[in-house]
Amino acid sequence: RDRFDIIYSIIPKTLKNIGEKKGGKTVDIGLGGIKVLGEIVGEIGDIIKIEINPNRINSMILFGQIKWIKKENSSGQFGLEFIGLKEDELEALKSLIK
Repeated sequence: RDRFDIIYSIIPKTLKNIGEKKGGKTVDIGLGGIKVLGEIVGEIGDIIKIEINPNRINSMILFGQIKWIKKENSSGQFGLEFIGLKEDELEALKSLIK
């Protein structure tokens, strides 16, 4: 499968902790979620805003909940389950990963 560039940030529980944007790569992406390779932000259960293919015509902004984390030094991998996907977002995601 293709890897896509992404930008992501944590959606804070309070407005005092607005998350800094991080860059990363998708390792695996499907209709239900995404596996991200990059700096770990947040903890299991936190909500992340993800921009897939930033600054490109086919960029997408989605939201996901952290389901698992695997730390490797200062970075690692984490899995997100997409939340609140609208029908048009689902269709765009299907065309992106086909």
